[in-house]
Amino acid sequence: MKIRSLRLGKKELNGQLKSLKIQGDHVIMSMSISDPATWQVRASLTHKDLMRLLWWFIKSRVLLFLVTGFVHRKTPRPPHEFETMSDLKSGS
Repeated sequence: MKIRSLRLGKKELNGQLKSLKIQGDHVIMSMSISDPATWQVRASLTHKDLMRLLWWFIKSRVLLFLVTGFVHRKTPRPPHEFETMSDLKSGS
């Protein structure tokens, strides 16, 4: 997984999802960053967050991406560039 912190500019972080756990009214997603530093990161997702993610998967091309990934397995190419800060603020 490629991750980019907007505070670090264009520096890409490499990591992987470690676990999803339900704690009360939240799903806790744990991730491990391995490069350029070793960090453990957690995100707390509410029911509303999960429904929003599910809706994005259903209405966007992400679902098609997932389905075709089972048929056409290949080594992923690195992304050209991540979203800009204004794209992230708008929620698109």
